[in-house]
Amino acid sequence: MWAKYGLKFYICTMATIKFIIQSNSDTAGIYVRLKDGRLFDVKAKTNFIIDSKDWKCENVKTKNSDNKKTFSFKAGMPNGKSESSKQLIIELHRFRTNLLEHYNKKTNKLEINTQWLKDFINPPVQVVEVSNKLVEYIEYYALHKKNDISKASYKKLFVIKHLLERFQKETKSEYLIKDIDMNFKLHFETYCLKENYAPNTIARTINFIKTIQERIGLKPIISLMISLLNIFPLKKSIWI
Repeated sequence: MWAKYGLKFYICTMATIKFIIQSNSDTAGIYVRLKDGRLFDVKAKTNFIIDSKDWKCENVKTKNSDNKKTFSFKAGMPNGKSESSKQLIIELHRFRTNLLEHYNKKTNKLEINTQWLKDFINPPVQVVEVSNKLVEYIEYYALHKKNDISKASYKKLFVIKHLLERFQKETKSEYLIKDIDMNFKLHFETYCLKENYAPNTIARTINFIKTIQERIGLKPIISLMISLLNIFPLKKSIWI
């Protein structure tokens, strides 16, 4: 009756999960099959393997998507006769629980397909876009170096970051890493001296910026400036 009004209803069914092997190898890959009534029937290879001799199975016959060809596979579970087999049972039960939870969170069940299942098994690597902005890159650098450096060094990174934030606010500019040149050095030094920053703090900041430029493949302009100062030293230069 409701169809003539353009309304569609889907019968709520319970999703079922079966584990499958498709070879008699001693390193048979374990597949997972997720099925929910007539909504979908998808299968993908997991990261688990097993010796087929340790697989307790029930032969199941099914048809492919066009309902023309019937094929069989070995659905079942590890037989639990060895310690490794028992451990695999635990891991597969955990996998099933996590998959069901992931499935239940999916609001539009019609979007579930083989790729969705593959992405659950091996989540796509999230590509982090690295900012080319100086201050944002320092935050990115600190995040990824946190476990490799001391707490004191980690704190110093944020001291540098906050100093550069104040400098940008003063100059009403947002600097890109590639913008760091002699003009930047001049304005930054002038600002820092006006604010009574210690020469060591200023030099440490510039040296760190030089490191950032090297990390992204730029030849630090500051390095050229330092070389020139070594040849033609200035009396009051704070650059080392």
